[in-house]
Amino acid sequence: MLMTRNTTGGVKYDDGLRILETLAATGLRSISYAKEVACVREIVANDLSKVAVDSISVNMRHNGVEHLIVPSEGDAMTLMYLSTSYEKRFDVIDLNPYGCPNRFLDGAIQSLTSWGSLLVTANDMAVLEATRLKPAMPNIVLCLCV
Repeated sequence: MLMTRNTTGGVKYDDGLRILETLAATGLRSISYAKEVACVREIVANDLSKVAVDSISVNMRHNGVEHLIVPSEGDAMTLMYLSTSYEKRFDVIDLNPYGCPNRFLDGAIQSLTSWGSLLVTANDMAVLEATRLKPAMPNIVLCLCV
C-alpha cells in the first residue's frame, strides 16, 4: 500500500492498515497504535477475558479512539485461524503472550497479508535470559521474516 498524502495518527483511513493485538488485556498497545500510527483502518483488540474486553472498551472511549478500535472477546488462535481468507487478513499482528509465543506463530503467519508485519515478544524472563538454558532452548525465537 503506497501512501502519497500526509498522514497522521488517530485518523481512520479506509485504505489503511488492519492491526490485531492478539492478547490485549487492557488494550494499551491498541490505544498506542491508534494514537501514534498513521494510516490505520482498524485495530482489533482481542482477549479471552470478558473483564479485559470490558476494560478495553472503557479505555478506548476514555482515550477517544473508539472509531479505530474494535474490542473482541475470544481465543486468539481461533480468531487468527478464522481470519485466513484474503479479505479478513491483518497487515500487522502483535503477539505478546506471557511465556513463549511459539504456539501462536502458525495462526499468525496464516492470517497475515503478503507483506504483513508480525510483532513478537516473549515475557517469560527464563526464556528471554536463557537462565534455564535446556528447557528454554526450544522456545527461543531468534528472527522471523515474513
